[in-house]
Amino acid sequence: MEKGRWKDISQVLQNDIPHWPNDTPFTYETRFTKEQTGSVNVGRITSSLHTGTHIDAPYHFTNDGERVLDLDINLFIGPAKVIDVSLFNCLDVELLRSFQLERGTKRVLLKQLVKMHQQRFLNRFH
Repeated sequence: MEKGRWKDISQVLQNDIPHWPNDTPFTYETRFTKEQTGSVNVGRITSSLHTGTHIDAPYHFTNDGERVLDLDINLFIGPAKVIDVSLFNCLDVELLRSFQLERGTKRVLLKQLVKMHQQRFLNRFH
């Protein structure tokens, strides 16, 4: 990747994007049309924080951990190692150690299937 170039890794938020079991699924709906308001279309988004491309801050795992708003944005900017974990049934320390990161690796992104079948998702993480 060229220096100074950004690569967008965001998943498209759409009504069929996988979500954590028993959590709030993502939905978008047009609440009011331009014809109804006389000026603009107005939409509504409902979602869990565990939807689409996201990070889990330390607080997600420990009550005294930092929250996303406490983290320096620069932690998320720069070169990263991408590991495709789509085909693994369990993500644990042992699996992650098996990828043998190069010395000096500062960022790791775990790639999962974007269009994962809901039942497979439930079987893998529930």
